[in-house]
Amino acid sequence: MTDLPPPTIEGYPPEYGDAMAGQMGPFNEHMGLRLTHVSPDRLEAAMVCDERHHQPMGIVHGGVWCSIVETLASMAGAFRAAADGNVVVGVNNSTDFLRAHRTGPVTAVATPIHVGRMQHLWAVDITRDEDGKTVARGQVRIQVLPMDRELAGQTALPNAATPSTDPQESRP
Repeated sequence: MTDLPPPTIEGYPPEYGDAMAGQMGPFNEHMGLRLTHVSPDRLEAAMVCDERHHQPMGIVHGGVWCSIVETLASMAGAFRAAADGNVVVGVNNSTDFLRAHRTGPVTAVATPIHVGRMQHLWAVDITRDEDGKTVARGQVRIQVLPMDRELAGQTALPNAATPSTDPQESRP
């Protein structure tokens, strides 16, 4: 995928875009998912589908759609929660695959259904750029947690690096 300009940021400090654009993570970077717009009530991303996204029948794997839905809902929730010093984790992802898609650009848009103090519910629509038809639609329920909450044995810090499991790196 060609480099896209940084995402447009509305309703948040400009540095939010810089911070989040650089934190898509290796999985999303491998997929080619890129943020294009961030605001409190809308988060958009773009991706060009190709053979690396295919399942054996030659169409985009459903797990790709689920991953996009999870990523956008989680990032949208993270933006909202960060203002209060909180982090978020997805607790349920329900994604429907509506049309087969093989190759070409898609756009994903996350919008809030409910934003509460302890939970959010975000809807994500993924459409083909070619004809505007929806290929998948999902929703993710997100739990809001305090930043110092422990998750999987570590403090839940946003954008924290994953510790190495290589025993050689833990030696003095």
